[in-house]
Amino acid sequence: NIGGSAVTKLNYNLDIVSTYQIGPNPKDAIPVLDRIYISKASYTTENSVAIIDVISNQVSKTFLPAPPVSAANNTGGIYISSYNWKKLFILDSLVATDIIDSISINIPYQGIGDIIAGDARTLYIVAISDVSFSSYIGKGLYKFDLFNRTFDPSFSTINMNGNDDIYGIAYEQTNK
Repeated sequence: NIGGSAVTKLNYNLDIVSTYQIGPNPKDAIPVLDRIYISKASYTTENSVAIIDVISNQVSKTFLPAPPVSAANNTGGIYISSYNWKKLFILDSLVATDIIDSISINIPYQGIGDIIAGDARTLYIVAISDVSFSSYIGKGLYKFDLFNRTFDPSFSTINMNGNDDIYGIAYEQTNK
C-alpha cells in the first residue's frame, strides 16, 4: 500500500491474514530469517525501515537520515540504500534493528535507488539521476564488491539516454 502506511499479509488464496502499520509509503519487502524488511518510497515523510517479526507479529523500526528506498540481503547483513545520501546502511541480520556499518557510494549521480544481491560478495546498485519528488529515474547500474568495498571496473555501467530508464533490477542466480 504505497499510498498508505500499512502492509498486508495474504495467504495463498489471497485472503487477508493480517495488516501491519509500518509508517508512510511502504515500497518493497524482503524476507530474511523470520523477519520481513520493508523499505519506503523516495518521497516518504518517515525515513524508517520497518521490520516485521513473523513469529511474534511485532513491528520495529530503524531510522535513517534519508529515505530507505531499497533493501537487499547478502553476506554481512541487510543492506539498505539511502537515496540522496548515497550510502548503504548495514543492519545486523541477527539483531534486526542494529545498524552495524555504512558504506559511502561515490558515483557521479544524485542518488542511489534499487539494490539487489548478486553472488555472495556482490550488490548491484541503480544510480538515480534526479532525486526530486516527481522523478525517480535510474540512469546507471553498478556492480559493487562488498568485501573490497569497491566498484567492479570490469563491469560495464549502463548509462541510459533519452527516454530509457531503469525502474527495477533482478538477478538470476544460476547464470549470474
